[in-house]
Amino acid sequence: MGRGIEKGLQTQPLLKEIEKLAEYKQFLTDTSVLIYLSKANIMNKFAETYKIIITDNVYKEIKRKQDDIFSTISAEIKKNNIIVKNINNNKLNGEESLYYYYKNFNKSPIISDDIKIIKKLINENIPFTSTPMVPILLYIKKILQKKECRGKINDIFSNGFYTKTVKDYVNAILEIL
Repeated sequence: MGRGIEKGLQTQPLLKEIEKLAEYKQFLTDTSVLIYLSKANIMNKFAETYKIIITDNVYKEIKRKQDDIFSTISAEIKKNNIIVKNINNNKLNGEESLYYYYKNFNKSPIISDDIKIIKKLINENIPFTSTPMVPILLYIKKILQKKECRGKINDIFSNGFYTKTVKDYVNAILEIL
């Protein structure tokens, strides 16, 4: 069996999951997702396509920066594309507050790159994805062309800390679309 076919077979289940996620109307996201999508200049398209829910803890982490990313997020909040939910628990960091919000209030899929949270999500069979898959969601929704999708994924990779395995997997998914 050729390498390309093997990659396609290995990524088919994930592709089906991503296609299923693309059907959702909203996502819960953490701080790093907002940062990487903003740096890749894709936050606006994502926020116009899906409702984004963040906790007040995530908002506080973004607000500390008071930079262009904060401005981008604030603009989307004003347009009601990002909704900030108060969880009344300042002891949790952004990622933990997102998990808490999911468990107690809203069962929308989670987008996170935090390995501790991802392990919990996998163990509890909670729907999730990571930031590099967001351009693929937008490609599936016909918001991005394939070339632009690839460019945005590369932008995310250049700003984040992703393993070779993650990069290879995301690129393999993109190849079979």
